[in-house]
Amino acid sequence: MLTSIRRATWTEDEEVRADRDARLSSRTGSPAIPAGNLGPVPRRELPDDPPVRDMAEGLDLPARTSASFEPHPDLAVLETADDEPAAWIHAGQALQRLLLEATGHGIAASFANQPLEDADLRPEVSDGAAHYGCPQMVLRMGYATAQPPASPRRPLNEVVGSTRG
Repeated sequence: MLTSIRRATWTEDEEVRADRDARLSSRTGSPAIPAGNLGPVPRRELPDDPPVRDMAEGLDLPARTSASFEPHPDLAVLETADDEPAAWIHAGQALQRLLLEATGHGIAASFANQPLEDADLRPEVSDGAAHYGCPQMVLRMGYATAQPPASPRRPLNEVVGSTRG
């Protein structure tokens, strides 16, 4: 699995990378994702360190710190019986429950979906092991060494409207 994640990271489509960079860059005004919410830059200590998805790789975002990550991450694959819209909804519901339960136990999760986003690598996620069905999500899970900042929220009056006339 880690090999597939590495390969997908190296072969990421340039248009996908450019779109993501535009959403993170302050050159386009206020970035959609504040740099402080991206977490630390993975510190590479050994050439074969497991990949950690850095959504802002290559961007100059001075507010970010660096950190070491565990050398042997726990990976989980969320799968469904088929690959149809109803299964995607069920996968999303299962992911919601998983992330809420994990958070309640102090477990952090990050997404490592690079091989699922590449049509040539997607079959590799299910190869070589007993699987339930169609992979929908790859997660890297473990106990966080630092608490990330809370995501910014819009003011309540922008989210909840008044029904009074």
